[in-house]
Amino acid sequence: MSCVSSCNLGIVFLTTGQPASAAIYLCAAVSAEPKNPTPYLLLGLALKRLDDLEGAERSLTKAHALAPQDPLILINYAVVLDTRGKQANATEILTALNDIMAVVDVDTQISQMAKKLSKKLQREKTEVNTNQELSAAESEERQLSADEV
Repeated sequence: MSCVSSCNLGIVFLTTGQPASAAIYLCAAVSAEPKNPTPYLLLGLALKRLDDLEGAERSLTKAHALAPQDPLILINYAVVLDTRGKQANATEILTALNDIMAVVDVDTQISQMAKKLSKKLQREKTEVNTNQELSAAESEERQLSADEV
């Protein structure tokens, strides 16, 4: 079976909510054309829906290596990295995506998702910094012993 037909079947199964079946065809597509980033992207999406985030990250890492400036790959890669708790990596990928969006028109859904994810990552970073400052302040406070007032 060709890469195109395997990818098309994978897309059909993804669209109809059958990610396990999609993954089977997308694995075949990856085998048929290992230098094509599209089957890796689609396989990453199928694995994410199957809650195999590690596998999804591996697949999207490969897609990114093959097409480092593809906005669709970048946004999906950033989402999976964020979901896996790798916010610094997700921020790095979003920065690359924002650089590309400054020069090239991208699909509205991609740009909206990038904005949403950027805000979420910024909010989380601010919360972490605030919590670290509070922890530092609390540890600096002198503890009174039982006989002190």
